[in-house]
Order: sequence, then C-alpha cells, then structure tokens
Amino acid sequence: LERRMFRTYDTPDSDFPFDDWSLPSLLAHQARYNPDRPFIRWTHEGRPHSFADAAGTVSRLAGAFRRAGVGEGDRVVLYMRNSLNHVACWLALNVLGAVDAPINPAYFGALLAHQIKLVRPRFIVVDAELRERFGKLRMKSASPRRQCW
Repeated sequence: LERRMFRTYDTPDSDFPFDDWSLPSLLAHQARYNPDRPFIRWTHEGRPHSFADAAGTVSRLAGAFRRAGVGEGDRVVLYMRNSLNHVACWLALNVLGAVDAPINPAYFGALLAHQIKLVRPRFIVVDAELRERFGKLRMKSASPRRQCW
C-alpha cells in the first residue's frame, strides 16, 4: 500500500528511502520528484502551496531555528493559531529533531502558564497577534527564551 502511494505521484520507488519514513525525508523526496504538485491547500488562499514551496520554507525556518539555538531533543512550544506558519514551524522542528509542543491559542493566563510549566520548553514560538496575551504571563519559574514569529 505504501509503495503504491508513491506511484500515484510518479515517484520512482527505487529512489525513495523506504528505510527513512520521516517527514523531512518525505518532503524532500516529493520536492525533488514532484516540485510543482500541491503539498497543502489553505482555505483562505487561492492557490495551493507546492512541495517545492514547502521544502524551501521549511529549510529556511529550520536554519533560523538552528541559528537561534534549537537542536535535537529541545522542546519548543508553538503558541500559534492554525495557519501555514504553524505547519511550517512544525515541519522545521521535525527537520532538527526538536520536539514541538502545540498549545491551544485559546488558552491564556494561569491555564497557559500551567501548560508551559508542564512542557518546560527551551523556546516558545508565539503568533504576533497572541504576543500581548503571552506577554502578560507571570511565570514563577525561569522563563524559556522567547521567540515571536
């Protein structure tokens, strides 16, 4: 069944690393063999984003995360609304081997602080429109390094 899935995308079976079923390897493979095919469609945008678009965005984000100090095994909170940026951050963290911890953007105050305390992240990515809500938090323990996207 899995090999049949790739034939539908005109992907040579012999070139796919079947021993590495990671999201980053799958995205890179599809970007190489099917760069213009749709990777994701977002409801409010008119055009789908191709595998090549996604791979480029994910690569740039992974580089930015790496330069900020995110590495393998680091926990990173994604305090973001459902968006293409959220998907791209999630995939970029997968490239680095970091652990994403999405937190519902409806949470605020003590509930948000509690979620962050449970995760004990090294980094937090915050949507710009949630920045004010996040900035009002009173963290009792040492705050992680904060990053706003």
